[in-house]
Amino acid sequence: MKILKFGGTSTGSPEALKSLVRIVRQSGEKIIVVSALSGTTDALLSSAKLASEGGDWQSVFASIRERHYSMISALLQPPYKEIATGETRELLDELSSLLLGISLVRDLSPRTLDLVASYGERLSAGIIAETFSQTGLIAEAVDARKFIITDDKFGAAHWLESETIPRVESFFSDFEHIAVVTGFIASTIEGITTTLGRGGSDFTASILAACLEAEEIQIWTDVDGIMTADPRAVPDAFVIPEISYLEAMEMSHFGA
Repeated sequence: MKILKFGGTSTGSPEALKSLVRIVRQSGEKIIVVSALSGTTDALLSSAKLASEGGDWQSVFASIRERHYSMISALLQPPYKEIATGETRELLDELSSLLLGISLVRDLSPRTLDLVASYGERLSAGIIAETFSQTGLIAEAVDARKFIITDDKFGAAHWLESETIPRVESFFSDFEHIAVVTGFIASTIEGITTTLGRGGSDFTASILAACLEAEEIQIWTDVDGIMTADPRAVPDAFVIPEISYLEAMEMSHFGA
């Protein structure tokens, strides 16, 4: 078994999502972890902050709504389009009510911010699952909050192995379809939404791989590997042919 993880840039456009479907079809794997559409998490956090300050959160929310409806229109045909539209509308209605509540009380706790942030992955997973189903690959959006259990350190929660492992094993023991799992989000044992920190979708894939004893995790992104520098700032940057985990960890620690 392999766990495939697709980041925001791999889900950021209709073309990218079509490529994602081709990759999974060719691999034959059944568990994939997905991030929010690129830029969505930042937009969600921005809308929550604006709401708490009495700002124009509605404009940011409208851009989030339009982005997801546009993706549905570009990718899906009936009946999958109607299914995705209905699920997306329900989530967006919840999000709108949540943001309105924040704007009324002028308060934004870490717990509430995690709940707002969770909508990015929940929105993308549903659209991606219907994109698979439209191509004949039966898929289901899977909310990782059902089985990844953490403490209540909102914003960067720590997973609880003893609670998570049996839940993951039980959930996937007889799961036959492609599981499109929400990255980044989890819940406390009481069912309160938490997040694993920025970049947490990679962590989600690692947790699932550990619990299910997967042989490999594949992190799919829009570049071919680790580069010597940011190619946007250094035009001559190139992919490093070989690097140790320690070196990669040191690079990431300093912001690469």
